[in-house]
Amino acid sequence: MDLFGPVRFRSIAKKSYCLDETSETVIEFIKRIENNCDTKILIIRSDNGTGLKNGLIISFCVEKGITQQFSTARTPQQNGVAERKNRTLIEAARTMLVDSRLPIIFWAEAVNTACYGLNRVLMVKQHSKTPYELLFKRKPYVKFFRTFGCTCTLLNTSDSLPKFVVAGDECTLDDLSTSGNQNIHDFMIGAQPVRVQTESSEDISSSTQTQEVQIDILESEENSEAAQSANDEQVTPDVQQEDFVSSNNQVDPQTSSSVDESINNSSDVNITNLPETIQVEDVPTHRVNSVHPVENIIGSIEEGVRTRSQSGVINICLYLCFLSLEEPKNVTIALQDANWIEAMEDELLQFKKLNVWYLVDLPEGKYPIGTKWVFWNKLVVRNKARLVVQGFYQEEGLDYDDVFASVARIEAIRIFLAYASFMKFKVYQMDVKTAFLYGVVKEEVYVNQPPGFEDPEHQFQVYKPDKALYGLHKAPHAWYETLSTHLVTNGFSRGPIDKTLFLKKFGDDLLLVQVYMDNIIYGSTNENLNREFEGVMKLKFEVSLMSRMQFFLGLLCKKQTNVSTSTAEAEYTAASSCCSQVIWIQHQLLEFGINFLDTPIFCDNEAVLGIVKNPIQHSKTKHIAIGLHFIGDCFDNGLIKVVHVDTLEKKADIFTKPFSIDRFNSLVEMLGMISF
Repeated sequence: MDLFGPVRFRSIAKKSYCLDETSETVIEFIKRIENNCDTKILIIRSDNGTGLKNGLIISFCVEKGITQQFSTARTPQQNGVAERKNRTLIEAARTMLVDSRLPIIFWAEAVNTACYGLNRVLMVKQHSKTPYELLFKRKPYVKFFRTFGCTCTLLNTSDSLPKFVVAGDECTLDDLSTSGNQNIHDFMIGAQPVRVQTESSEDISSSTQTQEVQIDILESEENSEAAQSANDEQVTPDVQQEDFVSSNNQVDPQTSSSVDESINNSSDVNITNLPETIQVEDVPTHRVNSVHPVENIIGSIEEGVRTRSQSGVINICLYLCFLSLEEPKNVTIALQDANWIEAMEDELLQFKKLNVWYLVDLPEGKYPIGTKWVFWNKLVVRNKARLVVQGFYQEEGLDYDDVFASVARIEAIRIFLAYASFMKFKVYQMDVKTAFLYGVVKEEVYVNQPPGFEDPEHQFQVYKPDKALYGLHKAPHAWYETLSTHLVTNGFSRGPIDKTLFLKKFGDDLLLVQVYMDNIIYGSTNENLNREFEGVMKLKFEVSLMSRMQFFLGLLCKKQTNVSTSTAEAEYTAASSCCSQVIWIQHQLLEFGINFLDTPIFCDNEAVLGIVKNPIQHSKTKHIAIGLHFIGDCFDNGLIKVVHVDTLEKKADIFTKPFSIDRFNSLVEMLGMISF
């Protein structure tokens, strides 16, 4: 929830805020929803404004068992849904006022009409229904809708009029939503706003009979003349008008006998929207809020406000993900949505391009494997549908044999990035589209036709794949073999330790490629080699997302699984685990051409240093697992050295322990970390 105000020009009902009586209005709204819609309000989310954070609202929520959630003070981003809805309403109201040329004091009626119409017209894409239909379980009645500010004739039957005297007044319709009653409407007769109560139960547009009306003059004659004189004044470009602050709540203007306080001593300010004639400049000049200096505006003022669809790829992704459909639970639901049908057709088109399979009669004694669709919303601007095989039906030795596929370790990726940082070259990432479909399947496999896309002329036939479908046990192995063969053929060599690392040397320059399934990162000391690698990949595969690496997989934390009987044993276990990682890193760096032997391991426990350096076993160390003494052998062979470090200088503590601000800043400085 959110509200806006104060607006510089008070409304007809002498209101400056969207909801002047916020607490009472919200309580009444909640009670009405619970009674009329047979539903319960569970949570109210709002900012820290006193309109929704006061004793009356809090006591009411406690009584009703409603949870209140508040955003951080002065952080409208956390209340973004309400803020965006407010902006939509205010921009619509502003446009309606400008188009109708009504005075700004009718802003409340304009916001009312905008909210009333959007709730009954705007479709929620997720449900293909309007908000009104979702709430009341019936379609809204909209036949009485008319254009805001349209000209109409109001028949006067409340007075006794002589013959041949005009029985109607030409007026302007400025509110369809007053009090939520279809029989109450606001009009403008000349410069006087009036409110009309129709006595007929039908609305003013659907009834063909003459209706009795009751007219309440909402503006005194004196103020009417003031408003009319203001209409005749020329609007100067230098006059700054207050922009509305957004709201997602309906304004509830109340009938009043006068609006002398509406203009509130602002006779020197033009309260009308437009003059009788207006000149349009060649270059539009936009209004600038006085509390927002021009020098703080990012970009050119002449460009105006840009929507998310005009603000670049990232904002498009965020906006479309915010509006994306729910992921369907099965293919039957997906076939009811054109967007998901298009996603499934794109997947099958890729099958056709790569000649993945072909229809055959099922041989006798063979059984087909089932297929199913998997749906999800990607961060890229589209829905994604993947056809997978139900591989759990496969039997080892009958449907497949060797399924091993090399997968890069997280540590290997860390070393790759550290080496790139050390050598000061850029790292790029690449994604191979439908990577597994490039792998070749040698075994005899048959799969059912994809659900929802069966061939009506060959309903009893099955597909025989030549390529590795997603879900087959053999798919990762087949993809890795295809990729590695292609790279080796083009002059790359596989690392002797890490089989997912491919290297290619050109004199003093080195090109490195790290593979993690269908995600690839690469970099070189020579930028031209990166372009050459991209060309090599495009020769055989369809690749995408060739850009500077920003995010790649995720990093995991490892925790000890054993239970120690002493602090020394726990520290010794951690040191032994660190030693095994160091030895693996040493061999990995040899592939990069870096010799990193005699690596120091820092430890603040003197007992651990004694156990490592003293090979004699005694009663106090006999309970330690024999495998942990691997660190002692590495120390004796000169592969590592164990160095004592004072506890206050142990930099690794920053990653494992909580500290005070001073201690934390001290460790950050010791690590040489800087903030940007």
